[in-house]
Amino acid sequence: MVDKTKEKLLEEIKKLRERNQQLEKCHALLSSSKDLAYICDEKANILFVNNVFEQLTSHRPEKFFGKSFAPLFDEENLEKAMKAYSQTMGGESPEYELWFKDTGICCEYKNIPWQDEKRNIIGILGTARDVTKQKQVEDALRKSEERRSSVENSPDCVCHIGLDKKFIYMNPAGVKLNKLKSYGDIVGRNCMTGVKPEYVDAMKDAFARAKKGETVNLEYASIIHGREVWWESQVSTIKNEEGAVVRLIRFSKNVTEHKEADEALAKAAREQEGMLAGMSKLDIFYLFDLSGRLMKWNKKMEELTGLSPAELKGKPVLSFVPEFDQPGVGNAFKEVLETGWGWVEGHMIDKDGGHVLHQFSGVALKDEKGNVIGLTGMGRDITEQKKTEKALQQAKEQAEAASIAKSAFLANMSHEIRTPMNSIIGFCDLLQRRGVSADQKRYIENITISGNHLLNIINDILDFSKTEFGTLTISSRVFVVNDLISEIETLFKQNVTQKKLNFEVNIDDRLAPKYAGDAFRIKQILINLIGNSLKFTTAGDIKLSICPLSVLEETTELEFIVRDTGKGIKKEYLPNIFDRFSQEDESSTRHYGGIGLGLAIVKKIIDGLEGKIRIQSEEGVGTTVTFQVKVYNSWQDSTVMETQEKTEGSLAGGEISVKSILVAEDDVLSQDLINDFLEELGHRVEIVEDGLEVLDKLKSCSYDLILMDLTMPKLDGYETTIQIRSFNKDIPILAMSAHAFDDYKDKARKAGIDDYVTKPLQLDELQLKLEKYLY
Repeated sequence: MVDKTKEKLLEEIKKLRERNQQLEKCHALLSSSKDLAYICDEKANILFVNNVFEQLTSHRPEKFFGKSFAPLFDEENLEKAMKAYSQTMGGESPEYELWFKDTGICCEYKNIPWQDEKRNIIGILGTARDVTKQKQVEDALRKSEERRSSVENSPDCVCHIGLDKKFIYMNPAGVKLNKLKSYGDIVGRNCMTGVKPEYVDAMKDAFARAKKGETVNLEYASIIHGREVWWESQVSTIKNEEGAVVRLIRFSKNVTEHKEADEALAKAAREQEGMLAGMSKLDIFYLFDLSGRLMKWNKKMEELTGLSPAELKGKPVLSFVPEFDQPGVGNAFKEVLETGWGWVEGHMIDKDGGHVLHQFSGVALKDEKGNVIGLTGMGRDITEQKKTEKALQQAKEQAEAASIAKSAFLANMSHEIRTPMNSIIGFCDLLQRRGVSADQKRYIENITISGNHLLNIINDILDFSKTEFGTLTISSRVFVVNDLISEIETLFKQNVTQKKLNFEVNIDDRLAPKYAGDAFRIKQILINLIGNSLKFTTAGDIKLSICPLSVLEETTELEFIVRDTGKGIKKEYLPNIFDRFSQEDESSTRHYGGIGLGLAIVKKIIDGLEGKIRIQSEEGVGTTVTFQVKVYNSWQDSTVMETQEKTEGSLAGGEISVKSILVAEDDVLSQDLINDFLEELGHRVEIVEDGLEVLDKLKSCSYDLILMDLTMPKLDGYETTIQIRSFNKDIPILAMSAHAFDDYKDKARKAGIDDYVTKPLQLDELQLKLEKYLY
């Protein structure tokens, strides 16, 4: 073990002696070199440098022996040095340039691999030549060439002027701008040639100041071929290596077009002086040039910004608005210049640094030739306006929310009141159809009358609510005039007979048998008007007359007249007769009933039909109400007519067959009533309480028709119908609901329900609906 260690140590000593011998040979060869010579080991540590090292780096060589060369360079140059070092250790001989960090001296380096006797690379040998002056010359030549190129290619006039004020050189653009054939035409001429006399002294002063080292800017005019040309110039000096001024250089930009535009803009501003004086003290007025510099303004602009006239003059348009509004205002400015007009809303910075919302508007200013030269306009503070608009919007939203809430309340009220009314009126109807004593019959009739009276009040409130919210729907369908009148006569027959009145109907022979229009709304109007006549007439007649007032190709205006011999209306009450809740006096309410909505509803419906109504009345004599509505001629849908004829045929037929009907109703009293109604009509009935039970029944049983309450627990009538229609599209489904609004009927139809029966149910009406869908 000792022998091997000794052998290894002797081998290392041998290598070291060989390396020192090589270093001594290199030292002899490199010490006398005028360039920097160096030797580094495989770890980039310096083993040798000659005396030139101190000249180039300002460091003593012994400070770096055995140490890295890294401290000699900045980061960028060190990266290059390490790359070259790696290449050399790989067997390459790179050439490269580096700058010493402390002296700023640039050297050109050459590396070669340093090999031992076995040709193993054990370091690098290299030289570095100082090329700083060469680089400086090259850089100066490059900059000179760049300057020469920029001068040659400049779009402005660039000329060199001697100290004797004579032209030495002018670039191609200057030759062209001065209408010369070549720069030789200007060389040797006095630089004041062509300058307008009033600007000569300013030019001389600029040259004198430039010779002292200033860079002088001036504006002047010259005459070229009889035309005035305006220049913006900058005069400075060119110096030699010793720093002495040898010539002047003048850069001149032709600004004639801008000058003419400014003159036209100034003229336009002078013409608007009168308008400026008369401008509102509330609005700012401005006039900008094409580049967006403020040229003219009114007093309000100074008050808002807190700036003096000197501070406002030439201020850029975007400096008046906060950064977040600059894109919008900038685009609007361009739009005005391009299209001739524009406006934008944006904030303006006030004197306290706050932001004031304005509406800015502008129009393009043009010169006599039609060229756009600027923009003029005004800005109005709309802060309060926006606050008002926001408040109005909030009020509108609150009103709409209140309207929705009121509508929901009325819908719920309708359902809650109509449900018990359904039982009261329905059971009275059933009792009247069975054997009862005279007293019982009278009691039942009184209950029925009171129930119907209460129902009429409910209907009036709901109808009025619809007209108030604008939800009253108007439709157009074929109707038969005689059928409409027959329904009216049937409706009032019992009451007219009880009061021993004469009810007379006159139908003009010129009327067509059928028209198209909203027969339901017309009937609703007649029911209100005839109901009023019946209420206020104790003896005599009630007459209804119908005639065609005007007949056109497509439409006919029908006139309806309702006359009575009732108590009449006092003259002073006639002007307000169509107002809501309007009645003659409290005694009328106590004696005749009602809440004063009937005529208000009639007026709203007639307005919806685009018709007219008027009332004539004399106290103690009677009242005449006349209204006109427009209907369509000879318009009928064959499908509708066919359905009507089939329905009429079924009613006129013989024996009605027994049908199986499934009823979905959660109210117990309503269940009993519907059950009795359907049994009265001779049908088989099965009753369930919610939509889930309906779906369960349909899995195992077959029915001819379903009567579906819309408001049920667990699963309502709408969703139940939707699910039924997914597997059975044929079974008739009739909705039963205490909701009387059209919105609910529309929702029911969209769900797949065939028809709608409103509570309280009437046995005759229910029978008609059933026969329509069962036979």
